[in-house]
Amino acid sequence: MVRRRRIGRCVVSDLEPIGADLEALLARIGLPSLPPLARLVDAWAEVAGEPWAADSRPAGLEEGVLVVEVTDGMRASLLSYQTGALLARLGEHLGPGVVHSVRIRVGRPENPQKSRHSGDS
Repeated sequence: MVRRRRIGRCVVSDLEPIGADLEALLARIGLPSLPPLARLVDAWAEVAGEPWAADSRPAGLEEGVLVVEVTDGMRASLLSYQTGALLARLGEHLGPGVVHSVRIRVGRPENPQKSRHSGDS
C-alpha cells in the first residue's frame, strides 16, 4: 500500500518516480538528458508491461543490447518469445535504434515493491 500525504496543495506518495522531473530539470538548465538505461530503469513497469514487469528488470544496455534479468529459467524461456513486442515498446519509449536486441539472463531481479516491504515483517 502506498501512503499518500499532503504538502501544501499537492498530494504525494512515499514512492515518486523522479525520471520525468529530472529529465525536465536537466533540459531546463542545459545539461544532457539521462542515459537510456537510467530512463528505462525508472519506467520499466510502464515500458515493459506484462508479462515482463513483474519478474524482470533491466540490468544493462551496451551497444544496443539490453540485458534483462529474470527470476528463473522458466520465465526466461517464456519471455524469449515476447522479445519482439518488448523491442517495439522500447523503441517507442527510448527512440528507434537505441535497443536493437534483448538478451535474457537468469538472476535475482529486485522487485522494488517486494524489497520495500521486506523490512516491514
